[in-house]
Amino acid sequence: MSKLFIFCLVIFILNSCKNFKSIDIDDISRINIEYNTNQPLNYGSNFNGKIILKMKDRTELDITQNHKLKLNRDVIQVGLRKDELIIVERPIRFNDSVVNIVYELNCKKDMVYTQKDSVYLNFYGPLTVNYSGSNGRNGANGKNANTPSIFQDGKNGESGLNGENGQHGMNIHVYIWKEKTRYQILVVDQLTFTKTYYNLKEFDQPKLLTILSNGGNGGNGGTGGDGSKGNDGIINTSKPKNPGYGGTGGNGGNGANGGNGGNIEVFIHNNAITIEKNLDLSSVSGKGGSNGVGGKGGKAGTAMAGQKPVSNGASGTNGWNGMNGQLNGAIQVLIQDFNFDNSDLLK
Repeated sequence: MSKLFIFCLVIFILNSCKNFKSIDIDDISRINIEYNTNQPLNYGSNFNGKIILKMKDRTELDITQNHKLKLNRDVIQVGLRKDELIIVERPIRFNDSVVNIVYELNCKKDMVYTQKDSVYLNFYGPLTVNYSGSNGRNGANGKNANTPSIFQDGKNGESGLNGENGQHGMNIHVYIWKEKTRYQILVVDQLTFTKTYYNLKEFDQPKLLTILSNGGNGGNGGTGGDGSKGNDGIINTSKPKNPGYGGTGGNGGNGANGGNGGNIEVFIHNNAITIEKNLDLSSVSGKGGSNGVGGKGGKAGTAMAGQKPVSNGASGTNGWNGMNGQLNGAIQVLIQDFNFDNSDLLK
């Protein structure tokens, strides 16, 4: 690869970043989500798509991964893979077939461009119904100590914070029956009795319906900050100073505990028994978070001629690893008739 090509590529990237940072809200035409409508599109599913910023001069920018773009995260989120979007909204009616998105884009002069958009669902699977507990947040890292400006001894690093515990998976009842060519799936949270309604078109494929109620993983402990170096000794002034001790490293934070798996009970009506072989159920406990490593001790200041050397700062202690969740959830699948027409299930 030629140096000229690399130079031109760098200039192009820098200019692109500069142009994006200087976007004026009045220059925006609109924001669109672009996706193939023939791919499986359902609640709880991942799909390929891009969020495109369209300018009035007809310039188009892919802003899917841009940090200046905010989405209503309880509805749709950006995935880890390229061009991956995830529908996380939980539908409150069986006939909810439109996902409503709100874009917020930070622009020049602290202006925010806001716009609404929609994704239209076709109810093809695979479908993931996720009632897992949230992962705990990682503890913040401790700050490294600054060099002392007045005193000789180095300053101590800050300790890392503890991670947060993972949440428990939810206990849920899942009812599945068939209406013509669609499976209808009702999920009832056994704590709040909140109901969520899913549609899934009949199709014979492995893991057509995945139901998760795993415990969340515990957050990792933060790393301790490093202690700073002690100041060197001074002898050639009217106020000689002995060398400073190195600062102590901050302690690492503790990893947090994983959550327990939730209990899953699935009731499949006899008219939907074909889905049983395509179910994938999981309610395992979450993993404990890793401990934070203690910060390094600061080096001692240098002793001048005739001065006694002093010691380096001690390193901080490592935190404790978090414990895995204590319990996996219980899973039970029952085939039985139940009244889904005009029943209390749908009220």
